[in-house]
Amino acid sequence: MMDRPVRTSTVAGTVAAALAALLTGAYFGTRGLAVARQVSLVDFARNDPGVSSRIGHTLVAVAVGGLLAVLLTAVAVTDRLPGWPVVVAGLALDYLAAQMISSLGIGSMIRGGGLSAEQMLALSVMAVAAALVLGGALSALARLGPPRRWVVAAALAAGLVLHPAVQDLFRLAGEGAGVGIGASWSVQIGVSVLAVVVAAVLAHLERSDRHPSAWRFRIGPPIAVTVTVVLLLFGFLVRSLVGEAFRSGTGGLSRPGSAGDLMYFLPIVIAVLCGIFLFGYARHIGQAAGARWVVLGFAAGPLLFHGLQVSFYSQPQQAYPVALAAAVAVGAGIALARLAPRVLPWDAAGVFLAVLAMVIGIRTVLSRWPDYPELLVPLISAIGAGLAIGAGLVLAAADPSDDLHPEPGRTAAVLATGAAAMTVSAVALAPALMTAYSVSRFLALPAVLGMCGLLLVLLFAMGLAASRRPPEGPGAAAKSPHLDRAAG
Repeated sequence: MMDRPVRTSTVAGTVAAALAALLTGAYFGTRGLAVARQVSLVDFARNDPGVSSRIGHTLVAVAVGGLLAVLLTAVAVTDRLPGWPVVVAGLALDYLAAQMISSLGIGSMIRGGGLSAEQMLALSVMAVAAALVLGGALSALARLGPPRRWVVAAALAAGLVLHPAVQDLFRLAGEGAGVGIGASWSVQIGVSVLAVVVAAVLAHLERSDRHPSAWRFRIGPPIAVTVTVVLLLFGFLVRSLVGEAFRSGTGGLSRPGSAGDLMYFLPIVIAVLCGIFLFGYARHIGQAAGARWVVLGFAAGPLLFHGLQVSFYSQPQQAYPVALAAAVAVGAGIALARLAPRVLPWDAAGVFLAVLAMVIGIRTVLSRWPDYPELLVPLISAIGAGLAIGAGLVLAAADPSDDLHPEPGRTAAVLATGAAAMTVSAVALAPALMTAYSVSRFLALPAVLGMCGLLLVLLFAMGLAASRRPPEGPGAAAKSPHLDRAAG
């Protein structure tokens, strides 16, 4: 009879944490990835012959995206920073950033020819807030035991995939209550703060949970992400210098087949190099399961960049079926990851569907297909992204080897490295995502994402083979096939 109150409080804490994770994922999909979208806008302004924008503007925007990746990783792996209270601090800071953005007009940077000092400050504050929110959520997620962790991870995945729908629904609710669009974001922040505070209070009351919540600080993930960001900045610096050379030598970047294509493909090369480095580090700390999440995180950056591609605010008839398809796909990915993780690589299947949607969408624009079904690409893309992220995040958060590694620092390191890969890929590929509609370019991004899908299949096969390998030596059956080699 004594277990019933404890069990009830555990269920309540899990539900509260799941709701907080859902709103946190929706927040980061809107606000965190907005940093990558600003990189694309600044880069577009630099390549517009009618706009005067210096090299430093693009590099500053990329550096802000790098700051977001490094800081969220550091927050997630630092045990002394509590999970949900850090999220509350990030949301409060975002409210301040929102006031700065509304007064300074971050979105008008193209008309102004670049980023002003005030706009750079507002963008930096927004990035820090987003890093605190997602890093704190991943820290709180890692503190949970594996039986509860997958539920909260599933809610976080749903928030990431459905973030445009969540924002639009808050906008519609705000309009119905007579509140403007700007104030509706404040309402979303307020509701998110309330949900996170409840989750934090219940988590504090559950300190008697048998699963330990303390871990040693791991310096490895922040260092690995910092090296990746330095590589990212160096690559964009080289790209900017090459672009300036072409601009002064050939009279602009619009000449077909020369500078324009080079400026398009260089960010893809930079992103791939960054992804390879993070993949190697993830193999070190998390074996096949951790590496799969980092590869999927790299693919998820461009998948989430454009969101659901429809809006409840302007296209309600198209938005409802797309959002429903995305929600069902996330649920299917979660269920398949829990019930049939060894049948197929479900994360890879979702990536392949998203690649198919991207190819169809780009080719449709290029060929001006007159009878193009309007919902075809958004539906396929939403299903692919939902299946991939739903399955991938749950598999990463509820890795079976964690039962033999109760110290949650390893899980925090793996989750944070994958989230950093998502941020870095979104920032690095932002210029390419805005200018992919060209005959000579349309297969580049789908090819990169397709390679991510193939790598996920390979890692799935390696993990399957390792799990079926007979134990070697006396007592080997009691050991995990996944050795935690991360020293930090």
